[in-house]
Amino acid sequence: MAAPLAIAGMGMSVVQGIMGASAAAQQGAAEANRARYLQAIAQMNAKYAEEQATQDVLIGEQRAQQVGLQARGKAGLQTAQAAARGLDPNTGSARAVSESELAIGNQDEAVRRNEAQMAAWKSRVAAAQDTAQGQVYGMEAQYAQEAAGTRSMTSLLSAGSQIVGQGIQAQRFGVFGGAGGGAVAPGAMASAAGSDAGPTNYYDDTNFPQYSSGGIGHA
Repeated sequence: MAAPLAIAGMGMSVVQGIMGASAAAQQGAAEANRARYLQAIAQMNAKYAEEQATQDVLIGEQRAQQVGLQARGKAGLQTAQAAARGLDPNTGSARAVSESELAIGNQDEAVRRNEAQMAAWKSRVAAAQDTAQGQVYGMEAQYAQEAAGTRSMTSLLSAGSQIVGQGIQAQRFGVFGGAGGGAVAPGAMASAAGSDAGPTNYYDDTNFPQYSSGGIGHA
């Protein structure tokens, strides 16, 4: 009865070790997949942020050029109006008004370009942050795989240790025919079986005929 129980116990240890290793591997795979997914999102966000930075610069330049065209258009219109009134547009107040419009236009262009550069800088910062976050997620994925391998190996080693301990305990109690208290060696069993046939007469007729039953009392 003890041997089947011991074997069953060791079998359970094997099953538990395999199940523990499988669960650890699955958990590590899930964590690694989640980290890779987040890494892919971060990398995509970084790519979009870089593209947005480029777009910010282009849009800012377009707006600056539009402001410049508008300013030059107003200056030209004022020059034409001054000439229509018989004023010299290259001198006096007419020229001052025209130059003022151009200066305001140039300033507005610079403001638009500066705003575009600022927006592009923010986009590049966001891209750098997403890139760094993606690297962190990549390291998390690698760590999850390594940790899963370690947990799986630990589970298997723990199961092996339990099996060895159970085997030693079973051997100690003689479950597998060892030197335990309930064990009987095959030689001892044979000896015991032979002793049932009665005591062996060493002093038989072959060895000592003078002591045999037929030889007692004879010369």
